[in-house]
Amino acid sequence: MTEELISIVKSLSVISKLKIKIFDKANDLIFESNSKISTTNLKIRKSVLVSISKTAETSSKTNCYCIQIDNASFLISGLWNNEIFQGILSCGPFFTSIPVTNNLDTSLKLYYQSLPILNNLELNSLATLIVNITSGRPTKPNIIKTSTDFSFNVADNQSISSYNEDIINSRYSNQRSIMTAISTGNKELADSLIGDAAAFLSPFSQRTPNRPLRSAKNIAFVFNTMCRIASEHSGVAPIYLHLISEKYALIIERSSTLAQLAKSIHAMSDDYCDLVVKLNNNRYSAKIKKSISFINLRYSEPIKLNDIAIYSNTNPAYLSRKFKQETGQSVIGFLNRTKINKAQNLIKNTDNSITDVSILVGFNNLTYFCKVFKNITGTTPSSFQKNLGLFKQ
Repeated sequence: MTEELISIVKSLSVISKLKIKIFDKANDLIFESNSKISTTNLKIRKSVLVSISKTAETSSKTNCYCIQIDNASFLISGLWNNEIFQGILSCGPFFTSIPVTNNLDTSLKLYYQSLPILNNLELNSLATLIVNITSGRPTKPNIIKTSTDFSFNVADNQSISSYNEDIINSRYSNQRSIMTAISTGNKELADSLIGDAAAFLSPFSQRTPNRPLRSAKNIAFVFNTMCRIASEHSGVAPIYLHLISEKYALIIERSSTLAQLAKSIHAMSDDYCDLVVKLNNNRYSAKIKKSISFINLRYSEPIKLNDIAIYSNTNPAYLSRKFKQETGQSVIGFLNRTKINKAQNLIKNTDNSITDVSILVGFNNLTYFCKVFKNITGTTPSSFQKNLGLFKQ
């Protein structure tokens, strides 16, 4: 094996995010890429390697074999130097459809969900690159699938009778229950109803033929919309919903494995529930809702009671009286509490100094910030930081 070949194979492994192995003519492993994907749970048996090696040696250089092991797939091609057979190269494991993991133990389920899912175009492109590397010349691959064919044909006309009505009714019922849980901020119930997020996505894996990951992403987008609607019904202002919806739209689109998508489903549900608990304004009148939204959006700016009253289209005296009546707090008290809550989050989750934190939440005077912080939390910012084990010099 030349250094040039090793360099190319390493690059392919990095780009494809797949484990690549090279075996010599005696079927002994002589190279293994440093892919993050482990092959501990799925290995090509020696007998399979021997069989494919013999077949590859006596067949066309352009052949690329797609084999399945426990429903996962590997691409295997003969490795040639000019006309001399050198061994074989394997690439995988990966899936060509969303795996069913309901009956697997937890560790194996997580492992399956971490594997990439390739559609037909990605499979053919990967085979083309492998054959061009292993044959030593530009060529088009001849993919030979040694087990079940991966193609999926969509029926032109599917009748209603072909669907299981009970299953569909159950899905819709579960969907309504999830939306109700999110609209009330019940994080535990929502997580319980979602259950295994991979299984949650699996029934829709062929809605985009031959592109299972794309199908799963589309369902995740739909779920994002469901969460947004449920949260809006609880009284969360659209500006907050827009921000969290945009955040998860990007996370979903950037996901490259089912595990990442499954993780985003639960994280999405949790974040929307937290948002509902924090910003549920349904119990307030329209003017107080506007005032609270203004404070939550502009807390870091030097806003005054008059600014909030103008935004809420009322006068300061009426707003002060009404705000205290509905929230139990004065407007300025609510504003300061919002600032201190934000400050606590910054101290917990960033490396900012206490001085920087005070400025970021809208205090221009550090002494006054520390005084307000202690009045609300019962401790100073420095003590709060020390108690978290995050004291910074």
